[in-house]
Amino acid sequence: FKQLVSDALLRVGLDADMYIAVPLSEGVFVIPENERSEGAVLIDTGATHTDVSLVKNAALMDMR
Repeated sequence: FKQLVSDALLRVGLDADMYIAVPLSEGVFVIPENERSEGAVLIDTGATHTDVSLVKNAALMDMR
């Protein structure tokens, strides 16, 4: 999948430096640093599914 996205971006003159999992980026953005240092659970409920992620510091520890 990443290769397909990279190829599509290159065709329009763009390049991706890295890919970041949405639960990790959400956790770092939404959960304050002091709470992440202890470990925190992020529950993302959407229209069709729910993701549960364990975030500690700036790392995604587990995701279900």
